[in-house]
Amino acid sequence: MIKKLEWDSDFFGYDVGKVVIEENQVPSEQELLKESYPFKLVYIFSDIKLDFKQCKSKLVDIKTTFYKKQLAWEENPGFIHCKDEPGLCNNLKQLALESGVFSRFKRDDHFTNNEFEKLYTKWINDSINKINADHIIVYKENDICKGFVSLKFQKEISEIGLMAVDEDSRGEGIGLTLLGFINNLSRRKGFPEIRVTTQFENIPAMQLYEKAGYTILSIQYIYHLWN
Repeated sequence: MIKKLEWDSDFFGYDVGKVVIEENQVPSEQELLKESYPFKLVYIFSDIKLDFKQCKSKLVDIKTTFYKKQLAWEENPGFIHCKDEPGLCNNLKQLALESGVFSRFKRDDHFTNNEFEKLYTKWINDSINKINADHIIVYKENDICKGFVSLKFQKEISEIGLMAVDEDSRGEGIGLTLLGFINNLSRRKGFPEIRVTTQFENIPAMQLYEKAGYTILSIQYIYHLWN
């Protein structure tokens, strides 16, 4: 039932496992606890909210996936500030960390070895090096990078990875401009759908995607079980 995650285990330096629970196949707490013993941390992904009494698992994220289809061309004068040149942005790492303020790796206080910073630093570095992203779009004004979004093309879907706007520049429409830019980029490259995942508690992001015409596709509850 619980599968060891080799990458996570190697990266964090301790055994990490994952189990996906479907609505009609909820295991007993005793079964889950018994299987979790070899692991220091188990990610529990569930289609429904769990109500375990004995299992000391903690709800750390309500993963919310949005999608947008039938992309129409968007005209926006702010596009002039968007470029696919991440090397010009010297504060991408800081923006990447800001993008994860609601991340389960930041909000779970059982992480005590800078796991959040290590993970998001690797994520943005791999995105820059085009390992897990095809494009990084940056929004710049007067040589100041105020926001960015990373994009990966998967089959017929454009997937947003990281996205952030500098705290001092929020409310200026930069997020909508970035989304408009990748809308047109995806359309031009022949990808008819965009998807993005955020946290349900990240209200600004939720409102942004809804304002940009995105619809909720799925919701998944994520728990951390520590031993």
